[in-house]
Amino acid sequence: MRAMLRTFMWTVSVWVAVGAQQPSLAAATTPPAVSVDQVIEFYTKKIQQHPTVFAAHAALGAAYLDKARETHDVQWLAKARSALQRSIELQPDLNAFLTMAALCNFSHRFACGLEYADRAGRAHPGDAGLLPLRVEAHLGLGQLDAAEKLIRAELQKGTPSFSVLGAQGRWFAEQSRFDEAHDSFVAAAKQGREAGADDLVIWAETNAAGMFIDSKRPQPARAHLDAAAAIETKSWPIAAVLQVHQAEWDDLEGRAEQALSRYQAIIARQADPEMFRRAFVLAQKLGKAQQAAELLTAGEAAAEKVLAAGEIFALEAQARLYADAGIKLDRAEQLAKQNLQHKQDRSARETLAYVQQRLQERGASR
Repeated sequence: MRAMLRTFMWTVSVWVAVGAQQPSLAAATTPPAVSVDQVIEFYTKKIQQHPTVFAAHAALGAAYLDKARETHDVQWLAKARSALQRSIELQPDLNAFLTMAALCNFSHRFACGLEYADRAGRAHPGDAGLLPLRVEAHLGLGQLDAAEKLIRAELQKGTPSFSVLGAQGRWFAEQSRFDEAHDSFVAAAKQGREAGADDLVIWAETNAAGMFIDSKRPQPARAHLDAAAAIETKSWPIAAVLQVHQAEWDDLEGRAEQALSRYQAIIARQADPEMFRRAFVLAQKLGKAQQAAELLTAGEAAAEKVLAAGEIFALEAQARLYADAGIKLDRAEQLAKQNLQHKQDRSARETLAYVQQRLQERGASR
């Protein structure tokens, strides 16, 4: 259901690498508290001056991926792949492999994510950034047993880290084991506070709330949402995760207008097809026919732009948008089936079932 999984795994993989003091050109030489655009400019100039420094290409690729996460603009994914491939051509390196694995997972190419995580593991066995990337890929492929095996192996080592607790929470959530997932996220939030990692605390508290929201229990979700909202973040993807959950909570409590406003605020910052779809559903629910039509058109265009560029992460959102609107259902089924070729998690399976249900309803009404 939630795109936040990608945000978590990439954030955690970066954070644990810094915590483990892994070598990183970005960490060593980038000026503090700068925007992603400034980071891109910084490493572009470094490469112009020193075109064969592999670490600079890896750092630029990571910055491009951050830009893609902020905007959902596919041009940045293409730039990230190119920079990372150049880095690997110059010198196979842990950071480039980890970032490429994160890019593959973000773009819903989970088999590719596992491949690069394995290459990173061969370059640096036991690196702390590997677990969240591997678990994300296994969950995306519907491989719950493989994800569990990785998590259990880490749990046997002693006190679990934030990344282990977060991954365990996602594993429970994928099975709709909401209370166990909630407890994992609460424990992860505690770890994040102890480490002074505000963005990870926001993520964990927000996901703890999400488990109550997904199980239709909005009242206890509020404390977690309030705790997350009380923390300042400079990361737009992290802020967006919180806003999405706040919108879900508003909708569940009957505040559809407020939920719609939150989704519109997100859309103003990033062209995420899933956010257009959610806003469209709410506009329909509120009887805002003109606004719903505009959101449908914009959402379809956003998804088609992604697909036309050869990316696949919009397949599921586009299939659901058509099913929600009751249009192009044959095309929706095609998209949902194509999505399952790359992504076999619960959300992908439920999307195909939903589309096929809508097709049956159309057939019965004729």
